[in-house]
Amino acid sequence: MLKGFYFLVFGFLSFFPNSEVIDELRINMEKDWSDGELEYYYERLSEESDEPVNLAYLGVVEFMLSKNASFPIKKFKYFNKGKEHINKAITNDTKDIELRYLRFLFQSEIPKFLGYHDNKEEDLNVFITYFDSSSIDVEFKNLMLSRLKSLTNLSNEELNSLNKINP
Repeated sequence: MLKGFYFLVFGFLSFFPNSEVIDELRINMEKDWSDGELEYYYERLSEESDEPVNLAYLGVVEFMLSKNASFPIKKFKYFNKGKEHINKAITNDTKDIELRYLRFLFQSEIPKFLGYHDNKEEDLNVFITYFDSSSIDVEFKNLMLSRLKSLTNLSNEELNSLNKINP
């Protein structure tokens, strides 16, 4: 009987093997991750499915690896892969506010010369439109909203739009 319980629990956990990785990234987005931590998360997320949230967080890790990389070619390689994964995630689930939040967050922080800023208005509009109806946990929705509002390079229009959301 106990064996059956362990099989059930570990079988369930292996069905969602990256949930703890994604949860850790969600909560600690601003953390200064070590290369070792990022490589671990990269490997874990790379092994998994093409589920949109998995792809998006793989892209997040790749952006973070790009930021930490010493060599320009490696920086650019991780940047392009991160961009590809986040864009693919959004193509697969166009109304998910978490995916739109992630892309808006990174497009707001990435240097202008990299040319990855084309979707900010669209992402913000989708985020605002589906914020209330999203099934995402209220606490995490409020954390996303707070992080977006704290971005230093938001336009007045973007900030005003975010301030209209009632958490």
